Amino acid sequence: MKLVLLVDVKGTGKKGEVKDVKDGFARFLISKGSAKIANSQALNELSMQKSAEEFHKQESKEKAQEISNKISGKTVALHLKAGKNGNLFGAVTNKDIAKKVNEIFGISVDKHSIILDTNIKECGVYNVPVKLYPEITAKIKVEVLPE
Repeated sequence: MKLVLLVDVKGTGKKGEVKDVKDGFARFLISKGSAKIANSQALNELSMQKSAEEFHKQESKEKAQEISNKISGKTVALHLKAGKNGNLFGAVTNKDIAKKVNEIFGISVDKHSIILDTNIKECGVYNVPVKLYPEITAKIKVEVLPE
């Protein structure tokens, strides 16, 4: 019997897949609400759902590309308290950089998308990658200056 899986079923398939299973197992999955019979209505709903997901992915990718074009190569300056030799009192984290980018450019960049190997603890200029989408990464310059 052909079924459309409504949830991931271990050993059978992922959500949204159409699978051919034995009748007894099919009745079990349908009774649990994990699947429904793959009739024309269910297949049509599945194709509509997949096209909607694809549309939203494309929309997110375009928005990420737009943000990347807006911030790539730009410089963000942070003024922080530092000692005489340039060491900061504290450190610059990805949260600090995200806050400043959002403030300067008026966009929404999540702190998790800013990739720092370690926190910045000295004054200077740093190239920082910002991962906006799986294949879209912008590079910004972070200039840490003493107050």
